[in-house]
Amino acid sequence: MSWFLSSVMIRLFILSFLSSRLTTKSEAVSDAVAASRWYEHSREAKSTFVIIMCRAQRPVQMWAGRFAVMSLETYAAILQAAYSYYNILSKLT
Repeated sequence: MSWFLSSVMIRLFILSFLSSRLTTKSEAVSDAVAASRWYEHSREAKSTFVIIMCRAQRPVQMWAGRFAVMSLETYAAILQAAYSYYNILSKLT
């Protein structure tokens, strides 16, 4: 039982960590394009850079079944709730 619980917690942590990294990196895309020398390129490239900057205004996020955003904060909340439920159930038996 403890191996199963440990593996589930590790898998959930990995998903939450990678999701947080993805969100952080996607927030930096717009800043990176703005800091580049986009104004020195052709007209088509300039319009492509503008589209990239507009799209990158919303960060990419991984969702858990459209229920909650996967992040380290969500992971901490899940662990806290699970521990609380465990304590309540252990006191009842």
